[in-house]
Amino acid sequence: MRKCSRPPQDGRRICSSDEQRGERGEHGAPGEGEDIPEGCPGMENEQAGKSKICEGCPNRKICNDPELKKEKEKEKNQIFNQVQENLKNIKYKILVLSGKGGVGKSTVATQLAFSLSYLNYDVGLLDIDICGPSIPVLTKTVNCDVNYSMNGWVPIYKNNLSIMSVGYLLPNFDDPVIWRGPKKNGLIKQFLCDVYWKSLDFLIIDTPPGTSDEHLTICSYLKNNLDGCIIVTTPHILSICDVKKEIEFCKKTNIPILGIIENMYQSVFVSNYTVDKMCAEMKVDYAGRITFNQKLIDACQHGVGCCDLDVHSSSSKEIFQLCKFFIQKILQNCLHVPASSDEKNQLAHSMKSPNCHDTEETLQQNGEPHQSASSQVQMLCQLLNQISQLVEENPQ
Repeated sequence: MRKCSRPPQDGRRICSSDEQRGERGEHGAPGEGEDIPEGCPGMENEQAGKSKICEGCPNRKICNDPELKKEKEKEKNQIFNQVQENLKNIKYKILVLSGKGGVGKSTVATQLAFSLSYLNYDVGLLDIDICGPSIPVLTKTVNCDVNYSMNGWVPIYKNNLSIMSVGYLLPNFDDPVIWRGPKKNGLIKQFLCDVYWKSLDFLIIDTPPGTSDEHLTICSYLKNNLDGCIIVTTPHILSICDVKKEIEFCKKTNIPILGIIENMYQSVFVSNYTVDKMCAEMKVDYAGRITFNQKLIDACQHGVGCCDLDVHSSSSKEIFQLCKFFIQKILQNCLHVPASSDEKNQLAHSMKSPNCHDTEETLQQNGEPHQSASSQVQMLCQLLNQISQLVEENPQ
């Protein structure tokens, strides 16, 4: 047993199976998500509890109760406000998604986080892949303990990287997590409300593959407070086909797509239908690729970033280039770049300038107030300049 870690809603460690605790939902009814018929309209729908699909459902009376609906909506708003309050000191929040498992999504999330922290920025790495937490392995923090303080759960610290994962809360890391949707959602809520992140420049959130309860939960809690998502795929045709579904999911849920990363790139795997072609077809940005090589494997095995092993390696350069791409996208999205192509080109040129003041001047000329531009733009421009210098110093 490790040190005391505080699991959701009580003082004990979390159980890896729903059945071990025999949990039921509020009012003695089965928990949300349990025994729900296929095609359920959901509690927020006008047809909730009235549709033919609802016949025989044990939750029908609950869904058809207007008072309970109001109570649920009030509770939802309270959670949303709690999340906003807890994350108010985090400047930028980014999701890392994938259409299918095994494409290296967690590896990409970890390497991006390591690269940003290498440049002395405060970075958080949140693992909400409840059933398959990989972050403790990729950061070599499997045997670390999460403790509870007056301010909430204290994340694991590795230099200036703050890490949180369900893997730290299990009695044994190898225990499977056999949970239904509501319990997963409850833990995600606690990660967002109760983890003491302090002040962060970036929070990178590693999600499960596909489009599941976890994705809907994180979207509903963060709502319009997300700065965008990064979608990871491999050159394999099956992965490319599945990532199109993820892109459609993001469009339907209004998550800004910062770009698509082609991971595990090797020329031998390239098909006629390439990732950049798919991006052009889906009208999303192709961010770049990460080549599958020994440097990347070594970094993952040592639980460090490629930049920590060898900042001059080609792998480090690829990852820094991706960081640069996403920072430029965030800068454009957050500061409301005007639609005029001439103005966009002017801003793009100023972003490449070594002087952050040039970018601020351009934004002010385009109607961006100085107060909102000053601190955030300076930080992002400084980061872009640091990355540009590193990339220029590291020829392939």
